[in-house]
Amino acid sequence: MALAIIAFTPQIIAWRLSIVDRLVDQAKNTQNTQQKLSYLEQAKMMVGSDPVATEALARFWLSRGETGRAIAVYQSVDDPNYLRLGNLALQVQDYNKALVYYKRAGRVHQSAESLSGEAVALYNTDKISEGCEKSAQASKQSLESIIAKNANSSCILLGGTQADATSLVTKSALSQRESAYFLIDNQVYKSGEKLLKEVESKSTTDFLTLARLSASRGELKEAIVFAVQGTKIDQSNSALQSTLVRLYTLVNDPQAAKHHAELLEQLKFSHY
Repeated sequence: MALAIIAFTPQIIAWRLSIVDRLVDQAKNTQNTQQKLSYLEQAKMMVGSDPVATEALARFWLSRGETGRAIAVYQSVDDPNYLRLGNLALQVQDYNKALVYYKRAGRVHQSAESLSGEAVALYNTDKISEGCEKSAQASKQSLESIIAKNANSSCILLGGTQADATSLVTKSALSQRESAYFLIDNQVYKSGEKLLKEVESKSTTDFLTLARLSASRGELKEAIVFAVQGTKIDQSNSALQSTLVRLYTLVNDPQAAKHHAELLEQLKFSHY
């Protein structure tokens, strides 16, 4: 029995790509969330590794805070960007997965970014010495890399002993809150969050940050507690009210979400 071999001609490939472009454009022009998702999923199915379809579908999930689904989309292509996958895994505080991605990125092309990513992932898993070694390698890879310098600074804040980093920052130079935010800003979430929780007199910004950190790893009820504590200090904080709308929607509490949406709307009018 002869085997039927189907080869995609340039004309067929061009036709499939034109459909992808049309579906992505249709997704951009609709306000209906389910319809938008349907268009984007159809585009992705047409050409699985098409960068336009992949990026559009991943960004859809990212816009909805569904980073895990975005990671799955990016990972589905033939040659995934492991550096980007590592960054996304860090955002959802999946440190072991982030470390795997950064190592793969380094095998493809070692850079200050991939080495710094490894360092940060290691810091978050309490492997400070190993992380400091990676940040030192990152600095040697690129003396001008801001990411590498920040990874070195994080090493010192975490009690590391890397000599090259001591000129960048010292523990005594920063307050506990400043140290917390430096670490959080540089994705050393675990230690930064711990320091921020220990700050005695917290501000609305502190509670908002703690809420967002909890939410990013899926701890929605804890996130709500922090956000509510923030509103007790300042109920007119629109960022906190907006966060509560989203959190209550995610935990399927429409009544609470509606209440905070109304408060948010009142705040908009009060500024006129």
